Amino acid sequence: TGVQTCALPICFPVTIMFFVNNRGYQSIKIDKKDYLAHRLAWMYVNREWPKNIIDHINGDRLDNRISNIRDTTYSVNNSNRKKQTVIKSLGKSFAPELL
Repeated sequence: TGVQTCALPICFPVTIMFFVNNRGYQSIKIDKKDYLAHRLAWMYVNREWPKNIIDHINGDRLDNRISNIRDTTYSVNNSNRKKQTVIKSLGKSFAPELL
């Protein structure tokens, strides 16, 4: 089951599949090639591929709204990462946001 695409006078089927990859990002498989959804969203709106990496401003890898993604460098992206604090208590560790 695919999408029928037409470029006059020829029509051909295209297979498209949506999924979340093993790193937690939305991906789209188009004819056996995987694309990250946030990169496709950037390209669609800006009419060019991002020059660097795409940063999810709010840290939510599934939030691909244009207002939440930006083309940026690795250093800016890394500084935007949520700082993970680990509290150790009786040999067990947990993230404070889960309390």
